[in-house]
Amino acid sequence: MNIAIISFHGCPVARLGEKDTGGMNVYVLNLAKELGELGHTVDVFTRFHDPSDPQKVDMGSGATLIHVEAGPIGQ
Repeated sequence: MNIAIISFHGCPVARLGEKDTGGMNVYVLNLAKELGELGHTVDVFTRFHDPSDPQKVDMGSGATLIHVEAGPIGQ
């Protein structure tokens, strides 16, 4: 199954302790990886939080993070 997750509040791969990072980031990251380990293809869409972010990040286990332009970066 192909699954899309939209993480509108924060980036799941952002370092904990940075602005707008916390439990939801950890939850979305682990959910995507667990679904991937069950054989699903998971794409997580979130906005860029840093100008140096790559557009796509392989999170492992069949999960991919996709940064999209959605307003000013880092705000």
